[in-house]
Amino acid sequence: MQFNLKKPFLKTILATLLCVLWKTIPVEGALINASLDSKAGLLMDVSTEQVIASKDSQERLPIASISKIIVIYLTEQAISDGKMTHNTKVPINSKIASFSQNTSVANTPMTQKHKYTVKQLESAALLPSSNAAAMALAQQVAGSQTKYYRIAEELLNKWGIKNVTIYSASGLRDGDLGDFNNSKTDDDAENMLSAREVAIVARKLITRFPQILKITQRSSALIPEPSGTLGTITNSDKLLTQSLYQVQGLKTGTTSRNGANFVGVEILKGRQVISVTLNGFGNCNFTDTEKLLMMTDKNTEVRKIRDHDKVIINNAKNASGKVSVVSDPIKLFILKNQKPHFYKDSSDKKLDVAAPINHKTSIEKLPLTFKQAGLNDFLTEKYLKYYPEKDVKKANFIVRIYRKIAS
Repeated sequence: MQFNLKKPFLKTILATLLCVLWKTIPVEGALINASLDSKAGLLMDVSTEQVIASKDSQERLPIASISKIIVIYLTEQAISDGKMTHNTKVPINSKIASFSQNTSVANTPMTQKHKYTVKQLESAALLPSSNAAAMALAQQVAGSQTKYYRIAEELLNKWGIKNVTIYSASGLRDGDLGDFNNSKTDDDAENMLSAREVAIVARKLITRFPQILKITQRSSALIPEPSGTLGTITNSDKLLTQSLYQVQGLKTGTTSRNGANFVGVEILKGRQVISVTLNGFGNCNFTDTEKLLMMTDKNTEVRKIRDHDKVIINNAKNASGKVSVVSDPIKLFILKNQKPHFYKDSSDKKLDVAAPINHKTSIEKLPLTFKQAGLNDFLTEKYLKYYPEKDVKKANFIVRIYRKIAS
């Protein structure tokens, strides 16, 4: 049997099948496939969640002290809920105090003699990456380290980050936790997330609690030393002074086994972006971050894009009920000289709405889908609202009756 594709109904069937296939095939690959020394990396736009550049960003890897941004989120959430303030004094129990003075796993010694403010502990956890400070905050938020692990897992699960086990508030391996070690857990067990999942956590933190960037942009801060005098703690983020771009800081993470990690917040082409580099040795976490920013800066531009389409509204006064619609505008990174094309069904879609309709009224919501696969990579699925380009008037009674008969 031969099919005549000139027949309208066959063309419609073919177009519908293509549309279904396009929207069900999972999108792989960002706008730029990044060449990095780190095992994985990612650059994404904070506002749209567009993944601009990527390398193996879906593979879960050890994240070390990047884990501390989860503690910081839960701390800020507790402050937002009125359970404490940045000036709340946090007592340090004997186990955490002892742990903080073990120089093989800690870098900011603390003592039971002093109470530290929440803000001081946040600064210590974020800038020099104090493990004990992160553990003290976890204790304050949850009541114990093990309770904190479960709360952190529930938070990640709520954000769509499934089947993750948290072994420490600090990011240390279980075997490095000393008295906090779980005897039933393998010593090598440690927190693992993918670059995309790290970006999700970082985005949740800085969009809900943007004030945290005031801490991460600082080169140093003060915290009481065991002697009682104020000591200086230094930010481990070298990009604050070495980057060619505007860096708002965030969090480093390093292990001798898996190398260095970094999740950063930067401004690129007037847009706030999040960078992630995981498991690179030496200064790869910083040099690869700079690579991500430079290759994106060189090869892309930011453009405001909106879709124009036609739909059918049965009782519209327009000829054959066809109404021109336009989507919300969205700003995206695109490759230079690239001409983005929205994916479109070849047939005009009939909408179950009725005229009259004001042009400011949204009449349809569709997934953001381009013909170019690299433009479809977002952390979560994106939708656009569509509006009539002009007010839609209602057709007269005779036209409406005729269309019903014709249909």
